[in-house]
Amino acid sequence: MIKFRQETKVDTPDIEALLDVAFGNHRYSRIAYKFRSGVRAIPELCLVAYKYNQLIGSIRFWPIDVSGSSEGLLLGPIAVYPTFSRLGIGTQLIQKSLALAKTGEYDIVVAFGSHKYLGRFGFCNQHNLKIETITDIDQERFLVLELKSGSRTTANGLVKKVNS
Repeated sequence: MIKFRQETKVDTPDIEALLDVAFGNHRYSRIAYKFRSGVRAIPELCLVAYKYNQLIGSIRFWPIDVSGSSEGLLLGPIAVYPTFSRLGIGTQLIQKSLALAKTGEYDIVVAFGSHKYLGRFGFCNQHNLKIETITDIDQERFLVLELKSGSRTTANGLVKKVNS
């Protein structure tokens, strides 16, 4: 049986090992890490999946500054060990964490990822936001999900790293 719960500090080494497997050593060069570096994740939204005593999946959220939004979130990383892929664990992690985010003060979620995958949860690449970065990004992978109705239209301008 798979159990889901909030991430704790005890999970950190196992999550880091999972992320190394899922994304490799180059993961720190990805655009999302530029927004996470030096910023603390939002603990109540970070979830883990366990089967018996083994961590098999993880999802994290980070604060992000979105112009026109009172509270913005950055989704990711989300990862599941390959041996447990295609079992719906990633889907459950996203659904459970987004349900938690909707109960908070958060307006909008930004993600860098596959529209084919994240589009199932309502993420779209048709929005008014621009990203503040020195690196060019693939606009097709720059996705937004509104948590509060109308927040996608009121959020416009820049998405920036939160000052730590």
